This record gives sequence, C-alpha cells and structure tokens, in this order.
Amino acid sequence: MEQAIVIVAEQHLEVAEKLSLGTADPEQIAYHFTALKRSLRSVLQLFEEITATEEATGGRA
Repeated sequence: MEQAIVIVAEQHLEVAEKLSLGTADPEQIAYHFTALKRSLRSVLQLFEEITATEEATGGRA
C-alpha cells in the first residue's frame, strides 16, 4: 500500500510538471493542483502512520 501511494503521487507530479502554465486553462490548472494536493496529503498521512508505528514499536516498523 505504501509503495502504491508513492507511485501515484509521483505520477501526479510528473503529469503536473509537463503542464504548460502559459497555455493551460483554469480548469486544467485546478485539476492538477487538486490532484497534487490529494497526493501530498496521502503521502503525509502515510509518513504519519509509519512514524506512529515506529514510535509504538521502538523503531521496528
């Protein structure tokens, strides 16, 4: 699951990096911004879960 979240986040970032802000319409920018925000939130939640697990197990996730 962890690897899948990171892969999806990387894919969203890759697509957003290809977006030309000079020619993109507002809907495209909003879509990519929202997708990046969701991906970042998922990655941060994943790190939070991993950190909590490591703390609970004394560093053994």
